[in-house]
Amino acid sequence: MIDTYRERLRRLLSRYHPAGVLLSDTEVHEAAEMLRKGRGSTRQLERAHWVCDSAMHPVLQQPIPSAFRLSAFAPATTACALGMLSSRTPIGLVFYHWLYQSHSAATRYCNYADTSRPLNGQRMLTAYAVSTAAACTIAVGSLVAVASNPRLKPLGLVMPHLAVCVAGASST
Repeated sequence: MIDTYRERLRRLLSRYHPAGVLLSDTEVHEAAEMLRKGRGSTRQLERAHWVCDSAMHPVLQQPIPSAFRLSAFAPATTACALGMLSSRTPIGLVFYHWLYQSHSAATRYCNYADTSRPLNGQRMLTAYAVSTAAACTIAVGSLVAVASNPRLKPLGLVMPHLAVCVAGASST
């Protein structure tokens, strides 16, 4: 049982390790089988634990699609953030905010592990729609404001991130 802050942090960071994206479904099934049987060297069992923590749904016990594992979240977020900062058109901003919100919602869905209540697809879809609309509205509004008043140009670097923060809060 994980009972120290350091252990919980270590486990969380290992789940975000980028190598988790490269794990195949076959590797995930083999690791789960190795853990079920409890056979293998200490090193093999440690790796099997990491593989299952990184790439297997904690409740459904099925491999999580590679693009929606926690290990894919940081690279996807970085690409979206760079796109948001470099976009100078409303279409570009809307696209990157939509992409970010879609990836974030899919990652939440694929890693959902709250067993105290069933997964509610309608609730998740509503949260996705609200967060995407909020992010796109703030982003486009800030782009229009900066275009109409050049003194607001420094806000152009902050507003995409503020839009993501508001979207996250509204989806919660």
